Amino acid sequence: MRTVDNATKVFFLSYSMIGYHLTGFCLLAPAVLYYGFGHETDPNLWWLAAVGAWIFGTVGRIVKQGSLGGE
Repeated sequence: MRTVDNATKVFFLSYSMIGYHLTGFCLLAPAVLYYGFGHETDPNLWWLAAVGAWIFGTVGRIVKQGSLGGE
């Protein structure tokens, strides 16, 4: 399997990867807050934030982001 030449930079700086990282954070945060700190939050708010981050990441796949150093 081949990866892009600048995989680390893309992993941290591309819109789509940032969106996917935020989606994962939004889905895991309520459990961490509840089980780790005993703090209840509204799961619907986190779910909506995750959907927003997922949409941001999906749209980020088609947005021209300039050079990330690969071409």
